[in-house]
Amino acid sequence: MKITLNLLSPNKKHALRTVLALTSVQTAILLAAFVAMSLAGLLFSLRMTLASTARGLHDQSSAALDEYETTAKLIRDTNGFIKRTEDVHESFIDWSAILESISQSAPDGIKFDGLTVDVDHSISIVGLAMTRDEVLEMERRLKANPNFKDISSPLSNILQRENLRFEFNLKYDPNQDSN
Repeated sequence: MKITLNLLSPNKKHALRTVLALTSVQTAILLAAFVAMSLAGLLFSLRMTLASTARGLHDQSSAALDEYETTAKLIRDTNGFIKRTEDVHESFIDWSAILESISQSAPDGIKFDGLTVDVDHSISIVGLAMTRDEVLEMERRLKANPNFKDISSPLSNILQRENLRFEFNLKYDPNQDSN
C-alpha cells in the first residue's frame, strides 16, 4: 500500500492546477500560432510562385497571340495577293492566239494595215485585198470562228473587184475557247 501525503494546501493546489492549465493553453495557442504562421508563409510563397507562373503564362500567351496575329496577317496578305493574281489570270486574254486566229482567217493576198483593240474586246481590222473574193472569204472565215461575234463590214469592202481596202469590225468573245 502506498500512502500519499499532500503537503499543499487546497488553495495552492488550485493555483497550481490553474497555472498548469494556463500553461497548457498558452502552449497550445503558441503552437497553433506557429502552425498558422507557417501555413501563412507557405501560402504566401505559393501565391508568389503562382503569380510568377501566371505572369510567365500571360507573357507566353501574349507572345503566341502576337505571333498568331502576325501569321494571320501574313496569311490574309498572301490570300489577297493570290486573289488579285487569280483575278488577273481570269481576265487574261491571250491576244497572240487571237491575232494568230485573225491572220489564219486571212486568205493569201490579204495585207493588214492596222488592227485596233478596245477594252470592251472590240477589234477593228483594216487592210488591203487583191480581190473581192479574198475579202468575202475572210469575212466567211471570221464568222465561222466561234471566238468572234458581231462581225460587220462596210459595203465599201465589196464595191471594187481588185486592189480594194477593207475594214472589219468584230468583238472577241472571251467565253469561247480559243483555237
